[in-house]
Amino acid sequence: MTDPRVAERYRALAEVYGGTIARWPAAERAAAARWATTPDGARALAQAEKLDRHLDLWSIAIAPEAVASRIAARAPAPSVLMRARWWWSGLGIAAALAGAVAGTAGAAFVGAPRDLVVEGGTAFGELGLAEEGS
Repeated sequence: MTDPRVAERYRALAEVYGGTIARWPAAERAAAARWATTPDGARALAQAEKLDRHLDLWSIAIAPEAVASRIAARAPAPSVLMRARWWWSGLGIAAALAGAVAGTAGAAFVGAPRDLVVEGGTAFGELGLAEEGS
């Protein structure tokens, strides 16, 4: 594995998946294990493992319950006007959907008027192409 492109690819994979090859995609593990035996591979995996250890130590402190309750207490309550807007919006959407359903159902039940169905044509007459030379 002396190809610089291959080495660069595996260094990039080590940065993404870390220094433990078992965490790598299954299709890459066998070739990565061979690459790890090279000095460049061992060095890249050691650097990735060092970063993994630092990341494993990092944690986020959870806010105390008092802080969370103060934030929740300061959050603005929805006003009556805002609730009314949402209610009317929902009502408008429901009315639009009901109209669409009623229109579709009505068109499906009524169908085309019988006197407009013409054998071999349409209600607008024969729409065939005029013969050339006429």
